[in-house]
Amino acid sequence: MSEGTSERVVRVDDLVAQLRAEIVASDARNEALASTNSSLSSTNVALTSENQSLATENAELLTEKEQAQEQTELLRRQLSAMLKKVFHKTSERMDPKQLWMQFESLLDDAQRALLEESARGEAKKSAPRKRREEKPRGAGALPEVRRERETAEPPEEDRRCDACSGELRRIGEDVSSQLEWVPGHFVLREVARGKWACGCGLGSVVTELAPKSVIPKSIATPSLLGHLAVSRFADYLPLFRQARIFERAGVKLPTSTLSDWMHQVAVFLAPLRAALARKIARSSIVALDDTRLEMQRNSKKLKRKRCYLWAYRSSSGETVFDFSISRAGTEPLRFLKDMKGHVQGDGYVAHNVLFGPGSGRIRVGCLAHARRKYVDAMDSEPERASLAVALIGRLYDVEREAKERELSAEARCALRRERCPRIFSMLRDLLKVWELEVLPKSGLGEAIGYTLRQWETLLVYVEDGRLEIDNMAIERSIRGVALGRRNSLFVGSERGGHDTALYYSLIESCRSAGVEPMEYLTDVIGRIQDVPESEVDELMPARWKAARDAQRAAAAAAAAATD
Repeated sequence: MSEGTSERVVRVDDLVAQLRAEIVASDARNEALASTNSSLSSTNVALTSENQSLATENAELLTEKEQAQEQTELLRRQLSAMLKKVFHKTSERMDPKQLWMQFESLLDDAQRALLEESARGEAKKSAPRKRREEKPRGAGALPEVRRERETAEPPEEDRRCDACSGELRRIGEDVSSQLEWVPGHFVLREVARGKWACGCGLGSVVTELAPKSVIPKSIATPSLLGHLAVSRFADYLPLFRQARIFERAGVKLPTSTLSDWMHQVAVFLAPLRAALARKIARSSIVALDDTRLEMQRNSKKLKRKRCYLWAYRSSSGETVFDFSISRAGTEPLRFLKDMKGHVQGDGYVAHNVLFGPGSGRIRVGCLAHARRKYVDAMDSEPERASLAVALIGRLYDVEREAKERELSAEARCALRRERCPRIFSMLRDLLKVWELEVLPKSGLGEAIGYTLRQWETLLVYVEDGRLEIDNMAIERSIRGVALGRRNSLFVGSERGGHDTALYYSLIESCRSAGVEPMEYLTDVIGRIQDVPESEVDELMPARWKAARDAQRAAAAAAAAATD
């Protein structure tokens, strides 16, 4: 091999070795790149997973934020409502100039005319009333107050004329009055029953029977028992406070004794409450509502249990309260199981069981409940809420006109059919638009949702002149329970709860009938045990009042004839 060839071979071998080294290095770089690629792929998968996790977490945080905002809005509205109750005026009357001004540009001519009419109606209601004719003040304004009269004359030596020294003669008098308070007092009436016997000692002793007691072996008279009941359930004085008042008057009666008396009287009066309940069950129109009570429990962990008084009122004014542990719809269903006709109440879902297929009962809504929700939404949505209040006010204007004109049920129904449909139509159109623009959980959103859910029931009253536009009569009846709840924090037992329901039933029925509860209970407590069950209906407050008025009219006629 020549030297040149040998050199070329060496260069080729070096080139081959160099290429092999480069190949090895390239393979090493490829392996490193593959490893890096694999690591990057793993990192990418991890980042993708982390990204998905962060996206999920972000969505959850957004949801939590929305919930927190809704909760904040709810708490803000609750705080605003509480502050309004404490510091603001309680009237829900709106300024007529603000009722529709903000939305005037959105309305057509017919709608604008309707709202202008509404504003005029509100302005008329808000206008200052004529000053009433002043009534006499002082004793002249108290015709039923017992008068004690004394005469004060000047001494005899002063009855001489300072001009001619002649004797003065009486020409009249000046009367000055002062009203004095004499605390209530007890009278212990004693009946001395003479005992008669023969001196021979052989015959029997003759004496009169002891006067009959309302409660056996008790000194309580119907007037005292009536006073206890009226003070407790009409004036909302708990029995322990009455016991203190009695003690200051010189009579010590334990609270336990007063409580026992109240229960025994409730047992006597139970047939009367049952008669009122039967009257309501036979009514074709019944108003329904409920309110809470607290009941004492013999448990260290749970010292009180929430229970309820259900109120039922007929169209003629009879009112019955029913005590229950539960607020489930089975309670009114049990009470009204035989009732057929219209039942008016709020939108409480438990009432739904009353109106199943074949029940024979028709649900009537309460427009005052709907209006109240728009009044509560005034803080957050003043323009729209004011507009809704204005339209609902027009519906109440129709009722006010019917009352002022003293229309019959048929005429009132005709007036409603003429005026109300276009107002309802306009209100529904606005609510449908607003429903798409406001948050469902906002104050206005909840008001809109309530109104639309109750829409069909809110329209029922238009077609029947006997029905009322709202359920405020029964709400006024349960207002006394709320006042009593502030003074008496709880009832002692289920027995006490049922007794409470009975007394409130009689007191509220008396108020509706225009009967003085003290006079009524004093008379009925003294008579109820001698009245046959078939005649108990005659002792219901309205019938009792009619009978008492007839007796007084007859007595007055007889006295006039004698004179």
